[in-house]
Amino acid sequence: MKRLLVILAVLVVVSVSLGFYRGWFTMSTDTALDNNKVEVNLTVDPDKAQEDAEELRDNVVPDSLESTDESTSDAESTAVPSDGSPENESTDGTREDNDNQ
Repeated sequence: MKRLLVILAVLVVVSVSLGFYRGWFTMSTDTALDNNKVEVNLTVDPDKAQEDAEELRDNVVPDSLESTDESTSDAESTAVPSDGSPENESTDGTREDNDNQ
């Protein structure tokens, strides 16, 4: 149980730190001169967090889709014809070169 609380505390600290770094949270102070009170304001910008999440999604998802598209195009370019024989090989097993006449 203690280990779970430590992990949770670390996740909160990392999330808050990342939030301040990325501009999701801002903190400001204001000192009133007449009564020596200090006001501390915490502002949360959910729109900025949403923009960052969408940007991350746009940057991560297309990369993973492109890698699967490349692997299928590579497989298609090295595909064996439907009869099972390589493209430049004749039926008797000798290789035919299209460049030689």
